[in-house]
Amino acid sequence: MYRILIVDDEPHVLDALQSLLEEQTRFPVDVYRAESGADALEILVQGNIDLMISDVQMPEINGLRLLEFARHLRPYCKVIFLTAYQNFDYAYKGLRNGLVNYVLKTEDDESIMNVNEETLSSRGSVIESSAQIGKSPLLKDKPLWLIAFPAVREDALLRSLLPYINAMCCASLFESGENYSFLYLQFDEKYLPRSCPVKTWVTSMLEDADHRLPEPIKIVCLYAEKAPADFGDLKVAAASCLNRIAMKPQRDVYVLTADEAKTEPTQLVPMHNTVSFMLKYISDNIDSEITLLKLSSISGYNADYLSDIFSRVTGESFKNYLNRCKTERIKQLMRDESLTLDEIAGRVSFCTRSYFNRFIKRETGLTPKQLRQKLTEGS
Repeated sequence: MYRILIVDDEPHVLDALQSLLEEQTRFPVDVYRAESGADALEILVQGNIDLMISDVQMPEINGLRLLEFARHLRPYCKVIFLTAYQNFDYAYKGLRNGLVNYVLKTEDDESIMNVNEETLSSRGSVIESSAQIGKSPLLKDKPLWLIAFPAVREDALLRSLLPYINAMCCASLFESGENYSFLYLQFDEKYLPRSCPVKTWVTSMLEDADHRLPEPIKIVCLYAEKAPADFGDLKVAAASCLNRIAMKPQRDVYVLTADEAKTEPTQLVPMHNTVSFMLKYISDNIDSEITLLKLSSISGYNADYLSDIFSRVTGESFKNYLNRCKTERIKQLMRDESLTLDEIAGRVSFCTRSYFNRFIKRETGLTPKQLRQKLTEGS
């Protein structure tokens, strides 16, 4: 499933794009929306995004500035710009290169979908850089992240991590051992929003890199506020932690403090209990916006893992189940005739009435007015 982030300061544009993407059948999607560049940055930090579709002209953080952040935070992410200007090609030559594409807002749905499909299917090239692992000395007064993983898989993981390292690291050091390899990283945090913890981005970076491997591996990442004079204690703690989690099936990536690594890692719950947590969260928060990325940040589990186990245990995709629950909640509210349709749309966190209308039509085959009439006539 492709994770697509749409960014525009005009809600009706977001509504149209979200409906177009969710109703098409060419490729499976999980759609996220942001009404500003700042909102988009928070989503980019929280988890991997495969494609970002963004307006060019926006207040504060415009599309080109957002592209700069995205190419550092998510070097694998491809970008499509929405523009109303016919001369955009001449103003920004070279953008149509596999990672960055554009489409005119005046184009029809078929043309827009063709560009989306073309961009997602193209390989492209990640951000270019002359940086090399281990070629920049570690800084004594800067936070340090030690990544430990099985030595037999070091080449594949390093290749997967390299775009992130080139895009975000100011210093790095690599040590290859007999059983485990160790990668020390220090990040340039100027591309990270102040409101988002660095740990959130580091965790999602490692999960994304791990997800790109033919088979996932166990990874432990330890955090230290400053680079120590001797890495021996950190390496021992990381190796010990890897030994303890080697046979645990639920998670592949652990991001811990050095002290946390000396004890049993965060309590893991069996698969069925994890799905029970997801079901309860949906039930308790059905009026709010619920996404896999949000559940991932709360539970500590990778969003792809959550999606997979949800489908395996329930026999239904997370998206379909969530939409079904949302529809039942809307029906419940519609039976209360004191509530207007606009109030119901706001109650269940639809940003605009137009997208609420499209959602109801897609899920029930009826307009909101027709659905309400059907429900009230039968009561």
